[in-house]
Amino acid sequence: MYKESSGVTGGLLEEELLGTMDKKKYLQEARRHLTEKYHLPKPVLNEYERMVEYENVQYNFSQLLKEMVLSRENVDFIDYKTSLKLVEVCQPDGSSPERPRGFFGRSLYQKIKAELDRLGQYKLEYFSAVGSHLDVKHGIDAFFRICDSRGEELTTATLDVTMNPNKVGGYKADSVAIFPSGGLDPAEDKGEYLAQVEKTFQELWDKISSELEK
Repeated sequence: MYKESSGVTGGLLEEELLGTMDKKKYLQEARRHLTEKYHLPKPVLNEYERMVEYENVQYNFSQLLKEMVLSRENVDFIDYKTSLKLVEVCQPDGSSPERPRGFFGRSLYQKIKAELDRLGQYKLEYFSAVGSHLDVKHGIDAFFRICDSRGEELTTATLDVTMNPNKVGGYKADSVAIFPSGGLDPAEDKGEYLAQVEKTFQELWDKISSELEK
């Protein structure tokens, strides 16, 4: 359960709340895509290789990627649709899109799933995008995908988690959950945490329900 005490923030808060990707696999897949599409210069591609080597080192992965990518304008830009696909295939081994690992993502999943079950036969999937190009370039830390009973995608709902209420450039996700800099523990801060879950759920559900009604 998350309660900030170390002073490490940003990506680590998001990972605790939303879960993680397979970082090594993500970097390799992103590098492969960029190589095929843009034929990036060797120094740029080498940076991705160096980050792969840091796999077992404790550091703020999301912030490191953000600094690396944003320092070069759009030289290693990955479009929105491809970013979604990369995140989907780079979830950790043994994980399931129907069992979120981050506790905030799990709380939201349970509430959305309950509403979908009330409406009919729908499949709900969840993917953490923390530290990906979807996060860095498109402002999305996680997303929910809703499919029909045959597995056909109907819509997605996107989520951004931040500690900055005045985030430069505004927000791009369907819902933005603003957490205090010290974090929220579901046990110690139960009232505040449940209020945040409910607010975020309502924003996500507004998007989902409007799409399902079309």
